[in-house]
Amino acid sequence: TLSLHDALPISIINAGTFETAMTIEISGSATNPSLMIGDNTLAYTGNIPAGQKLIISIVEDGVGTVKLNGVNAIGDYNKAFPMLQPGNTSVTAGSNVIVKWRDRWN
Repeated sequence: TLSLHDALPISIINAGTFETAMTIEISGSATNPSLMIGDNTLAYTGNIPAGQKLIISIVEDGVGTVKLNGVNAIGDYNKAFPMLQPGNTSVTAGSNVIVKWRDRWN
């Protein structure tokens, strides 16, 4: 799990040998939040009110869900669902973002 405190790039590490799923939590308030994970831009168009969370759950490459305060919000999302690759991956996001994953082995 990684909590981002700045909009600076930071490296996250999947210490396993196989790509793994991720969950990204973006807390409000935020307008049109986006983040970069590796070469992938994950972007939501809309507002996240204070006290609410946008949760992006990546299940497998290209497959996932997006919920705003528990309600389906995939219609306002750019449909990017990248897996976290083994090794180091650069992440750039705002201070209100948490990225969660579990290392995975093949």
